[in-house]
Order: sequence, then structure tokens, then C-alpha cells
Amino acid sequence: MGSIPNRHEYLPRQVGPHIYDGNGELVWSGASIDENLNVFDFRVYQNGNKSQISYILNPDRANSASKSAYVLMDDTYNKTTTIPSYHDWGANEHEFQVFDDGRKALLLTYRFKLFNVTNSTGSVVEKKLQDNCLLEIDTASAAVDFEWCPLDRGITPDDSAGSYDGDFL
Repeated sequence: MGSIPNRHEYLPRQVGPHIYDGNGELVWSGASIDENLNVFDFRVYQNGNKSQISYILNPDRANSASKSAYVLMDDTYNKTTTIPSYHDWGANEHEFQVFDDGRKALLLTYRFKLFNVTNSTGSVVEKKLQDNCLLEIDTASAAVDFEWCPLDRGITPDDSAGSYDGDFL
């Protein structure tokens, strides 16, 4: 596989999930599993008495058909489940929390939604806003058990902690 544009790897297969021991020595690399793509929120979860791994796979930015995915691995570092991102939304790379012995997961995802806002000149304009949503999913079926999106629940850009002048996406 060739180098991905705009990345500066110095060694083959340096990008991806890795596990190091307490001395900083590499014990396992998963770079080849996902074609040297970035992964995020790489962590351990408990499935009964077994420690297993979950992570968010970042899409290949050079391939517009590539989508984010949520990945579960067993205790032998083999992929058991790959869940594509939801509703053609993007995966928020900061949260994929697996629980209930691997049967459920909480994740953050985002979508873009058109919203009427008042800009700094006082005009009402339609803007595309990023709406970050919380989902609880069933990992076996990938079904959404619960979904909460701020813009669907009456939260507006004016309710945000920062100031908003209506001039950004």
C-alpha cells in the first residue's frame, strides 16, 4: 500500500492501533488490520472475564467513499464486529464506550443540519450547523436503542457556552 497523501510516516505500518508495555516496547500492532488508517478511542472493555478492545476507525480522507466505523475485537486481537457510522453521519472520534459485556455501546456521532440563525447584522440566514448526537446502540444488530441530538431537542446555537455570531458552519 502506498503512502496516504499529506501524511509523514517514517516507517511502514506506523499508523493504527498499537499496544506498548511499561518500558515503551511495542507488544502488538494492528496497523495492518485496517490498512494503516488512523484509529481513535482505542481502549479495553470487559466481556465477562475477558478484556477485549474497541476503537473508532477513521476514514481514509483520500477516498470519499470511505466512512468511519466502530470496531470490536476479541481477546485474541481479531475483529469480531465492525459497525459503520450512522445515517451517513461522521463518527465523533472522542467517544465509543462499550458496556454490558460488549452488547451495548455509547457513541458520539455528528450530522449537519440546516438551521435558521440570526447573524451579526441581524439578518436571519440559513446555515449548516454540526449537530453532535449521543447514541446507545446494540452492538450485535447495530440497532439504535436511544438517540439524543441537541437540535432535535430544542437546544439552539444561542444555548452554547461560547458566543455565536451566525457566521460559521
